[in-house]
Amino acid sequence: MKEFDSIRYGLVLDDFLMKLEQIPTYDSDEVQDVVEPLCQLLRVSKITVELYHGEENQRSAVGSNNTAYYDFEMTPDPVRKVQIREVTGGNSIIVYTAFQDKEDEDWDRTELRRIEVMLKMLFVFNGRRRIMSIVEHMTFHDKYLDVYNATYFMRRVGELQSNDELGRYSAGFFNLKNFGSINQAIGRDVATEVMEKYAKGLEKIVAPDGCVCRNGGDKFAVLFLKDKFTEVQYYLSGHEIMYDKASKRRVRVSAYVGYYLIPEQGADPKAVMNNIAVAADVAKMEKDSPYIIFDDALMERHKESRILESVFPDAIRQEEFLVYYQPKVDMKNYHLAGAEALCRWMHEGSLLAPIKYIPIFEKSNLICELDLYMLEHVCRDIRRWLDEGKEVVKISVNMSRRHLGNSDFLSQIITIVDRYHVPHGLIEIELTETTTDADFAMLRDVVYGLKDAGFRTAVDDFGIGYSSMNLIRDLPWNVIKLDKSFLWNENSMMKRNRSMLKHVISMVQEMGMECIVEGVETVEHVKLLKTYNCFMAQGYYFDRPLPRAEFEQRIEDYTRMVRS
Repeated sequence: MKEFDSIRYGLVLDDFLMKLEQIPTYDSDEVQDVVEPLCQLLRVSKITVELYHGEENQRSAVGSNNTAYYDFEMTPDPVRKVQIREVTGGNSIIVYTAFQDKEDEDWDRTELRRIEVMLKMLFVFNGRRRIMSIVEHMTFHDKYLDVYNATYFMRRVGELQSNDELGRYSAGFFNLKNFGSINQAIGRDVATEVMEKYAKGLEKIVAPDGCVCRNGGDKFAVLFLKDKFTEVQYYLSGHEIMYDKASKRRVRVSAYVGYYLIPEQGADPKAVMNNIAVAADVAKMEKDSPYIIFDDALMERHKESRILESVFPDAIRQEEFLVYYQPKVDMKNYHLAGAEALCRWMHEGSLLAPIKYIPIFEKSNLICELDLYMLEHVCRDIRRWLDEGKEVVKISVNMSRRHLGNSDFLSQIITIVDRYHVPHGLIEIELTETTTDADFAMLRDVVYGLKDAGFRTAVDDFGIGYSSMNLIRDLPWNVIKLDKSFLWNENSMMKRNRSMLKHVISMVQEMGMECIVEGVETVEHVKLLKTYNCFMAQGYYFDRPLPRAEFEQRIEDYTRMVRS
């Protein structure tokens, strides 16, 4: 056998190491070209890579077997071979085998050692690639669902921007609607599977060019070619997901969506993410819209929202929020029977309409601070009226559903009311309907707590949502306040709507609760309610919300009437 060429071996080995870095995995077609010069020098006819998941699988030969190199001019010898076996941290077993040519002389000791080194280098290279693949997966995939994450979304947008292709795409940001209710209904684990199936269904629509990425919780971003907009929107507007094959049970999943039609000149990744998030925020507030598309006007509205949030603390300190009182009327004698406290904001010399700021504050805990501020100012007014000897009527104060998660909510109400020594029976707390079992449980605790403390409670806007009769059957309300939609409805639905109004009034009263209807604006409304034996009303027919001074005049008139 001719003498081994060590100089050539050194050069070939260097080239082998340099090229290894440039190929993706051990089973890539490029491996053949990279290892061929070294295998020819070391007289290797074939290299195989076997992968087994555990000792038992290896003994049973249950695994994968790949050929990393094969010289078709040689015949591999199944006996003369070099083999290394490595066990990974995950208990996987990798076996690398280099075969001698049947017609060739035996390897000498130096060749055997160098072949073993080559195989170990392949193992190290493959292990490093696997680690990089794992790191890449962890970096760009969601921790819990088999979808990409927000980091991948930003990278993908950046790649398209670099290639001047981003202008062909649209992006969207969506929140799943009422997914907490789905969690409650079918369990968190099954609901997570539903969420993944919903995301994967959208992924099929936007593939292969687009992507769906989870941003945490029930929030997702989607990137897709513009010509798929209609298909994407149709899917996100509502799609049934089967969660139990045996019973074929399904749940309908839909989303609040904000879209950004990326301009032809493209945009940077941060701008894309910011714009779709802004549009999604608006979509969630404007629940009647199927979706919102981002534009400059929308951004201006968003900026205005951020400005209002930023000046809120100063507005609270400077008492810019004013209490207006809308009278409630007993239509048996048209006497003042109570009032609802409503918030008005005197900002920079003019009154802001509640629609301008209440939905913004509802998105955060600012609404909770504002509610308690309103309660305190109502108590302050009541205390002064009592001290002046006026006949004070019951005042209702609205409280956001956001308070329900606050364990100190009840004590906060009691502390404020008692600070002004206001009789608890003069305060009525209005709470809106709930949409989930979890909310209902918290609402129950609050209503019972308020009742035990001597406060009156009312369901606000009853009938505007998808109410359960459990709401009025299981909780000790004093008042059910029917939404004005019972009075204002399309003509085609008028007969059915009025029939519903009649029976709801009757049911509420039979259950021992007071029924009041808001939005009463015409004499026809008054006549209709009297026909159905509902005599408590609130609306513009009697009074708009009044500034404190004007409402105090109503109290003065009421006091004189009572004492005359």
